[in-house]
Amino acid sequence: MKRVLLCLIAGALLTSTATFADTYDNLPPMLKAPQPTGASCVSLQRQFDAEIVTHANKPRAASAREKRRKGEQECNSGRYEDGVKDLVRALRYIDVQPAMY
Repeated sequence: MKRVLLCLIAGALLTSTATFADTYDNLPPMLKAPQPTGASCVSLQRQFDAEIVTHANKPRAASAREKRRKGEQECNSGRYEDGVKDLVRALRYIDVQPAMY
């Protein structure tokens, strides 16, 4: 019984230190990249809506609005990866660097 208890305690200590040692800075670049989710869709939509006001005269602004509309539809139907791609393209069409949080 003591052996089982000792093994459980040792296992808990090992996993807890490994969990706390892994910070965001230690992650590989692939895992630091924002993942396409509903939250990233909303974030990019808001960013576009805020930026289009000052970039409405850009040559590709009409195409950007269409990409934003298409991206929103894709996000609303659960296709987050496609939606995020279109929203990122929409922002780049108006020369804005996309920022996902």
